[in-house]
Amino acid sequence: MNEKPLVSVVIPCYGQARFLPHAIESVLSQSYAPIEIVVVDDGSPDDTSEVAARYSRVRVIRTTNQGLSAARNNGLAASSGPLLVFLDADDRLRPDAIERGVACLERNPDSGIVYGDHVRFYSDGTPADTQPLEPLTGDVFETLLRKDVIGCVDAVLWRRDTLEKVGGFAVELRASEDYDIYMRIAQHFPIAQHDAVVADVLLHGNSMHGDFARQLKGAVSALRRQRPAAVSTPAYKRAYRDGLTNVRLTYGPRLARRVAQQLRDPQGRSKALRDLIVLVRFYPGAPWHAARRAPAMLTNRAQSDRSAAPDRW
Repeated sequence: MNEKPLVSVVIPCYGQARFLPHAIESVLSQSYAPIEIVVVDDGSPDDTSEVAARYSRVRVIRTTNQGLSAARNNGLAASSGPLLVFLDADDRLRPDAIERGVACLERNPDSGIVYGDHVRFYSDGTPADTQPLEPLTGDVFETLLRKDVIGCVDAVLWRRDTLEKVGGFAVELRASEDYDIYMRIAQHFPIAQHDAVVADVLLHGNSMHGDFARQLKGAVSALRRQRPAAVSTPAYKRAYRDGLTNVRLTYGPRLARRVAQQLRDPQGRSKALRDLIVLVRFYPGAPWHAARRAPAMLTNRAQSDRSAAPDRW
């Protein structure tokens, strides 16, 4: 009987030590074995390394702060399994997550990666709206150019040789680095999907989900990196243009409303100016949009404000 492949779970951590035990314990509770756990302390200002070191099955890698992409690449280099999971330190895997992923990979042996579904929660424990997993059909690269249908990095099972083939995560990206690598992988390998929920994603005050400037800049930049491949066929070119429109309309109006709020708050004006620069560069026409929407925003509390609730994750 063939031995099961080792799965390396890489957990990058920067300033998330309070959540880290839940992430580690969700891996230790997996129904699948064998597993190795590598925590990458990316120059964290808190006690990340000390928290991780409490677990005898966890190996800790300490580096200077290099960013999320570099931390994942460092974890890739330090791990040894032919299969990998990258788990954010403030998220959790469901108990059968890895088992489901490996089974899907066995059914789709040519796939470079496989992925499942996820659900999102606010820090007070209440569920957030989560879009249902969209079917992955047709030309996967064309589909991804138009929209990131994979989304949650926690829900992906990766082949090491796939990651090495495409050169790992792009360190120049500070957001949407997962979207970028999905598209690069889709140019070389099939991608398969299963419908099991395998990850719980936490939305909280320090998470990236509420940083619309970072998300807008990251998603547009990730798409622009695909332009050489996207112009190769008319279908890809159309999907590329649709993708740029989609990410701009997804994050741009939200960022414009956020800027309108910040401009009315003396303490928020320096952040507003930085965000305004992102709007001008990545969402043309947004300053006028922000000014137009400002009055409405004064009476509208953003849904994301709930993420400031006390952490009970």
